[in-house]
Amino acid sequence: MKIKTMLFLIICSLWLVACNSDKKTTKTIEIQKLIIFEEEKPDTLQIISDAKDIKIIENLVK
Repeated sequence: MKIKTMLFLIICSLWLVACNSDKKTTKTIEIQKLIIFEEEKPDTLQIISDAKDIKIIENLVK
C-alpha cells in the first residue's frame, strides 16, 4: 500500500512538472505520502531541490 501511494505521488509530481508550459525553471519538487487522498501523513515531506535531479525527472516525463 505504501509503495502504491508513493508511486502515485511521484507520478503526479512528474505530471505537474511536465505540464509546466511557460518554460520556467522548476526549482523544487515536493513529495509527501498521503493517508487518504486529502490527508497528508505527518513528517513525510521530501523536497528535491538539486537542479540535476530535477532535470532528470523532467527528462523522464518527456
